Amino acid sequence: MAKPAKGDKGHKKRLLRRMTAEESARWRHRLEQRWGLRDLCWHPQLTTRIPADVLILHERSMWIEPCVERVREALRQLGGHPVAELRESPGIDCLIKVDHVSPRYAFGDEGVWTDHTLDWIAHASHEGTVAFGGTVATLLPTLWPDIDDWRWHHR
Repeated sequence: MAKPAKGDKGHKKRLLRRMTAEESARWRHRLEQRWGLRDLCWHPQLTTRIPADVLILHERSMWIEPCVERVREALRQLGGHPVAELRESPGIDCLIKVDHVSPRYAFGDEGVWTDHTLDWIAHASHEGTVAFGGTVATLLPTLWPDIDDWRWHHR
């Protein structure tokens, strides 16, 4: 059985499997190529010019179960594929079940989520934001009536 991530007692239940170092490097390279991810950083950290197809929310919304459940529902509607979760700390990248996706900054690690299609991305940063791109960014506003209450705006 895989070892839980530091401080994550429920990790075993949501884990499909840990990634090897090589597999993690491949995922990271693919995300860099497809989404412009740099050193596990994405919007709004990369630039103050946020692309129109990127949805950025306050990260605290992902700690509220009805809000994070809307993200999971969007992912189920997009096929419900296993999700790659990549973290800053080495050795904890893994594949998880859609029903356990929680795109949030945790354990002192920024995180990135996607599936094998690379049609969508989620990025949680230490800056208190979670950014969504691609198909999930398009779908979320249709499933989340009060999403505007959670939108992050550059000041």
